[in-house]
Amino acid sequence: MIGGAIERDLVTDKDWSDGFNLKFFAHVRLCRLAWPELEASSGSVVFISGIGARAPVADYMIGSSVVGAGIAFMKALADLGKHHGVQVNAVNPGSVDTDRFRQRLAIIMKKTGLDEAAAIEHHRKELDITRFGLPGDVAALVRFIVSPQGRWLHGSAVDIDGGQVIPLRMSMYD
Repeated sequence: MIGGAIERDLVTDKDWSDGFNLKFFAHVRLCRLAWPELEASSGSVVFISGIGARAPVADYMIGSSVVGAGIAFMKALADLGKHHGVQVNAVNPGSVDTDRFRQRLAIIMKKTGLDEAAAIEHHRKELDITRFGLPGDVAALVRFIVSPQGRWLHGSAVDIDGGQVIPLRMSMYD
C-alpha cells in the first residue's frame, strides 16, 4: 500500500495522463499520420526525447517515464522502419538553454540568492557537465543524423548532454 508522502510525490492520474498525452501520444499520432509520406520518400524520424529515462529523478518522474516509453516506441518503430525504408532515431538532450531551462534557473536563483551568472555556474557544477547546450547543438546532431553521412544510424538513442549522464562501464577495468 502506498501512502503518505510517497502518494503525494506520485502526483495525480491526470498529471500522468497529461504527461503522456503531451509527448508520447503526440509522437505516436504524428508518426502514424506521416508514415505513408515517410515511406514514399525514404524519410527520417528523429524523436527529441531527453536524458530523463537514463537519469531519472523524483522531481521529473512523469517526464522520465514518458521519455522511457518514447524510446521504447522509437526502437519498435525503427524495427518497422528498416523494412519500409524509413530511418528512425532519437536524440536525448541534457540541459539545453531554452525557456524551460530559464525557468529552472529562476528557481535556483530564488532558492540560492545567486545572480544569473553565479546560478548558471552553480547548476553546471551541480550537474557536473562541461557546459549547457544550445538549441543549435541539438539541431546540428539532428542535421547529421538525417544527412547522407548519418543514414546508417538507425534505431539509436544518442545522448547530447555535455557528460551529464554517467556512461556505462564495459568492464571492471574501465
